[in-house]
Amino acid sequence: MRKAALILFLWILLLPGKADAQLRSLGGYYSFKGFGASALYGREGSENLISVTAMMDVTSILYREEMIRVPGSQFRFSYDYYLKHWTIPATGTSVDWFAGPGVMVGYMRDVDKKHGLTVAATGETGLLFNFVKDCIISLVFTVDLGVHYGKRSTYEDINRYDPTIDPYKNGIFRIPYPELRIMRRF
Repeated sequence: MRKAALILFLWILLLPGKADAQLRSLGGYYSFKGFGASALYGREGSENLISVTAMMDVTSILYREEMIRVPGSQFRFSYDYYLKHWTIPATGTSVDWFAGPGVMVGYMRDVDKKHGLTVAATGETGLLFNFVKDCIISLVFTVDLGVHYGKRSTYEDINRYDPTIDPYKNGIFRIPYPELRIMRRF
């Protein structure tokens, strides 16, 4: 999965077109959910934006009572639309409000489950600050509606080793967790 994420990042950064007419950026992803790398691709004057994020999910480490401390991994792809645009005259910074659908695939824990495969349809909304000095900062909130296929946690008594397919609860519980992406524009 890591090799596929790297190939997708490189593919997005090397999409054909004029460099001065495109928004290409690569940088870090930081949240209470985890940390990782994020990339954006969009054409200047276009009404859409492609967002790709690969991250290590650490919520299971931060909020679990069990002794197993292994992070999960997650890959997210989103196709966002610009909803509103502002420009800050004093600094030349452009601010865009965006939202859009996407997909998420990961191997992580859920609230009461061990590590397992998670697949979800996602939605995200946020603000994109495009600074004059080749820096982009975005603040994003996401929701993941999907399923988690994994084993029950060890503290349950009944059928604790049976695999289960349940709704992915963390996708709803973690909506208030902001995601900060700090990237460099190329």
